[in-house]
Amino acid sequence: MSSEQTSFGNLLRRYRTVAGLTQEALAARAQISARTIADLERGINRTPRHDTFELLMSSLELTAQQRACLDFHSLPHR
Repeated sequence: MSSEQTSFGNLLRRYRTVAGLTQEALAARAQISARTIADLERGINRTPRHDTFELLMSSLELTAQQRACLDFHSLPHR
């Protein structure tokens, strides 16, 4: 997979759609703005703040493996 296909934003979008959630529904669950989610999914914001990351993981109810994959992609790349 290319880095674009496995970016944090693309993985977030994939997990959100598999969960059957719109950006607005996930935003409501996570108590963050829908714009934050849209910006992450479009790659405008590539690394979420730690608290935002935790809210998203909790709201999506991801497995440990899914969470680890997203956590890896949220790290700044050097």
